[in-house]
Amino acid sequence: MSEIKKRSPMVSVIMSSYNHERYVSEAIESVLAQSYTEFEFLIADDGSSDGTQGKIKSFSDERICYFEYDVNTSFKTLDMLRERARGKYIAQIGSDDVWRKDKLEKQVVFLEQNPQYAVCFSWIETIDENSHVVKGEDSKNSDFNLQNKKAAQWFAQLFWGKESLPTPSFMMRTELFQKYGGFHFKYRQIHDYELWLRILLNHEIYIMPEQLLFYRWHVSDEHHNISAPSTRGEICTYNEMHHMFGMMIETIPDDYFIMAFGDKLFFPDCHTHEQIMCERMILLLNHPNRAAQQVGIDFYLTYIDDMEFCRCLEEEYGITRKIFHELEASRGLMAEVSEQREQLIQCQEMLKKVLQGDEQ
Repeated sequence: MSEIKKRSPMVSVIMSSYNHERYVSEAIESVLAQSYTEFEFLIADDGSSDGTQGKIKSFSDERICYFEYDVNTSFKTLDMLRERARGKYIAQIGSDDVWRKDKLEKQVVFLEQNPQYAVCFSWIETIDENSHVVKGEDSKNSDFNLQNKKAAQWFAQLFWGKESLPTPSFMMRTELFQKYGGFHFKYRQIHDYELWLRILLNHEIYIMPEQLLFYRWHVSDEHHNISAPSTRGEICTYNEMHHMFGMMIETIPDDYFIMAFGDKLFFPDCHTHEQIMCERMILLLNHPNRAAQQVGIDFYLTYIDDMEFCRCLEEEYGITRKIFHELEASRGLMAEVSEQREQLIQCQEMLKKVLQGDEQ
């Protein structure tokens, strides 16, 4: 493969691959076949043990720059590729996904004509391991093919866990992507979720209502998606969410917090610092995610010794220490564990009665 042209391209396309011998050629072909051609294609193989590396090396195109790692680095390749990106825009393709031929063209035109947007996503079409379109409950189309809204509305929906952005389809202004440090891969499960929340605090985003990406959802083979349900994934997600919510809740500006969560606030017209602190805590305690609830408990324990916060919480919101401790007993991770334990005990008692009945 030849060196990348010295002239800076309009778009940097990055792709990290790992054990995707079966799919990587189709992904690469879909990029090289784009109607928009002013791009560099940065590919890194992250220590594959199958034939992925050979598949990548079989391509000869001057826009490709290939890097190879002997051992798996768990996402470090993507950070390396981000740092090397020279284009005005950056787009990422999964090594098992497929782009529609006009994806880059449509997104470049949109971002060029709409400088107020930091990121342009698109709708997706779900495909399976055999590149067949997935229909029904296994399709992810309804999760990602969403209608546009303002940044504060997006932030509230994402923060509350009601919607997810179609990360595999994104194109972003490289200057901003670098400014925000890209994805924070200390979060294995939620690195994209965390980045989009940070972006939405300061910038607008747009979802193009066209299916420009074929998103591969692995239903049955060993190459399952990171977001696919698993016990390990659920544990990692809880731990990462707990840290992320704790960091994020303190960084949301007061006026943005009121604008984003006005319909969920105890007092929508709150304005003092102490009132907004109380609202942040209550929002977390009422969050459907157990990790967020745990952060709400942490928040209370951190600030309750502040006399003004304590006064506001008790006098204006009616939450005394006794009431908080009652709330605390039904919130957070251990509350869920306790509920599951009680359910298990009830099931055991029911089974015991059934078995005793059979013996009689």
